[in-house]
Amino acid sequence: MVSRSSAAGGPGNGLDNHVQLSGQVAGESAHVYVSAIPVLLVFSMPLAWLRGTDRSLVRRLAITAGTGIYVNHSRLDYVGTVFSNTNSLGWMAAASYTYPIGRKFRVAGELKWFDAVAAENAAFTAELQLVWRAFSW
Repeated sequence: MVSRSSAAGGPGNGLDNHVQLSGQVAGESAHVYVSAIPVLLVFSMPLAWLRGTDRSLVRRLAITAGTGIYVNHSRLDYVGTVFSNTNSLGWMAAASYTYPIGRKFRVAGELKWFDAVAAENAAFTAELQLVWRAFSW
């Protein structure tokens, strides 16, 4: 029998994606834990430069892309403990939509896809954010 739990989340563009598997191998209890931390160079471009009014749907969108390395950690607990650390090239892509709720505050929704290519470790996240404009020029 194998049970699985996973979670993904983190502040901003950071992510600690981890998966934990538990089960029995030849009558012995086994647990596997895998996590990936991205270290990415990220570029973001709001689409506000497009023509239209401030109420235009497209002008409130932003697209983001990045590339870099993922630091992968894994641990196997089965008749002892084995640790492994590897680095993997990867990328991320995201799109966000921002809706103003006042002069200084906005609500934003963001969808992100993270992919550590060599480790075959990917995650999809959805975030809801409260954005505060401290100043603008």
